[in-house]
Amino acid sequence: MNRLGCEDFRKYIKLVVESPLLSKNMEKMLAVSVSRFFRDRAVWADLVERVLPQMTLNAGEGLCVWSAGCALGQEAYSFKIAWMQFSRTRRDVPKLAIWATDSHPAYLEMAMEGLYRRSVLKELPEALRKEYFQDAEDRKQVRVVDHLKEGILWRLHDFTRDPPPHKAFQIIFLRNNLLTYYRKDVQEAILPVILTALTAGGFLVIGKGERLPPLPLCLTPVASNTPIYRKEASLS
Repeated sequence: MNRLGCEDFRKYIKLVVESPLLSKNMEKMLAVSVSRFFRDRAVWADLVERVLPQMTLNAGEGLCVWSAGCALGQEAYSFKIAWMQFSRTRRDVPKLAIWATDSHPAYLEMAMEGLYRRSVLKELPEALRKEYFQDAEDRKQVRVVDHLKEGILWRLHDFTRDPPPHKAFQIIFLRNNLLTYYRKDVQEAILPVILTALTAGGFLVIGKGERLPPLPLCLTPVASNTPIYRKEASLS
């Protein structure tokens, strides 16, 4: 507001509404990047115990995962760690590709660098910290090991405006963004579009405190008290 010489909030909102560029810049300033590795451990336990065993049976030669609104990349890296740990207990696991997308270019750059404050590792067991992270030069931060970045496709993408980046994901993470920060009408318009990219039998993961809108989405929870849903075949 200071930069625009605007002292009245209502006038500022009017300028934002009338200017697509100001509107886009405002969205970037309001974007939320706060997260941590393995946020909500119980959800990740359900993924490893209930979802991944099914995926290895039905994924064919490749498993494709979408972290929609990936922010600084903690979720994408967390899934890669979970997958690598899971793969050690199985034979002939499919090849993994993770699409990590966000509408904020600066967030994607930081995610690709893989440099984080130590506090984001508080839900990670010490053994995994030692295996997948190294101390940064200042000793105050940690950096993901290089091989953890392999197979992650970082892409600039706005799921409220752009079509899904791929047509057949077996798992879509849509946590703590669309169903938390957007109006109900936006949720009801965008979620069905996102689900077109989820294969029948695939899984949608939302935030622990989020709720699906009252739409016919052909989604069934994999268990009680979990924000993981399986997509059933459409009856139409």
